[in-house]
Amino acid sequence: MEQTMAGEHARWIVAFDASCGTCREISDAVRTACDGRLEVLPLTDPQVQQWRVRALGPEPDWTPTLLKVADEEVRAWTGPAMGVPLARRLGARSGARVLVALGTLRRRAKARSPEAVERAGMGRARFLRLGAGLAVAGGIVATGRSPAFAHQAAERARTWAQKHPEQIPRTYAEFIRCPAAFRNAAYQQLSPAERADLWREQWRRYRAIHGDLTADQIRVLDESLAILDDASVFAAPSTAPASERPAVHERLEELRISAIRSFGRDDAHGLFASIGSQEPSASRAAAPDCECSTVSDFCVVRCVYKSCNCLEPIVGCGWLLLYKCNGMCTCP
Repeated sequence: MEQTMAGEHARWIVAFDASCGTCREISDAVRTACDGRLEVLPLTDPQVQQWRVRALGPEPDWTPTLLKVADEEVRAWTGPAMGVPLARRLGARSGARVLVALGTLRRRAKARSPEAVERAGMGRARFLRLGAGLAVAGGIVATGRSPAFAHQAAERARTWAQKHPEQIPRTYAEFIRCPAAFRNAAYQQLSPAERADLWREQWRRYRAIHGDLTADQIRVLDESLAILDDASVFAAPSTAPASERPAVHERLEELRISAIRSFGRDDAHGLFASIGSQEPSASRAAAPDCECSTVSDFCVVRCVYKSCNCLEPIVGCGWLLLYKCNGMCTCP
């Protein structure tokens, strides 16, 4: 947060269309790369919607937007106009990191594996990724939408994970470094014990940084850990959703309702229906993969069955990702 000449604090936010393809990954990558100098929020965020209307007028274009919010003043930039304030805000070093992140996403959408990006000096590979990042950023700024690779990553990730299960990261720290499309695909190839270990570590980390949990929140976490100790929860093939196993579904549904009541819908989604990502998102891609479960629903309003003509690729939504993805949270 920046302090202005008048003493007020300004927030800088870049808002993306949080589509179910690589737009979400772009947001995650920018958040990681920009050293905390920018917040990343979806265009569907209620505050973002209010700010964009104040700065751009009613019914602003659905396009990536850079926002500066200082007390009562809101400024917004879209398209090529984003370039100058973005560069001034990030500086050369962080700006380069953001561009490298975008270039990495482009490379990963085409690559055969999701290996971690090397952190050493800027060799030839990193220089080329920086160039690719410039091209991607230019495409987003100039056209207001993500490049075509945003809608290819999920399918490529599924193909890669099926062919190279031995290369899938197993530890939580390694797993969450992968782009969202690779995480979702890789998760389906893990053993029941490996899946349970990811959830245990996610919840352990959450408890470590939240020392003021309520009694209800602690109870939900404890009961969720107990669920992981039941081998039958993850024992079925990944193609068998929990909704087809009545005894399992009944237990999970009780916990889902309790979690939403205790943590709120967003935190409950981040803790129990997503690994590594702490925000649910809305998808606006043409014929995207379905992103939510109508049976184990974490959407703000509701998961709409086959909305946007979404595709049903895998079991991988809802509580512990054990439900079939068969709908969308929102659709224009």
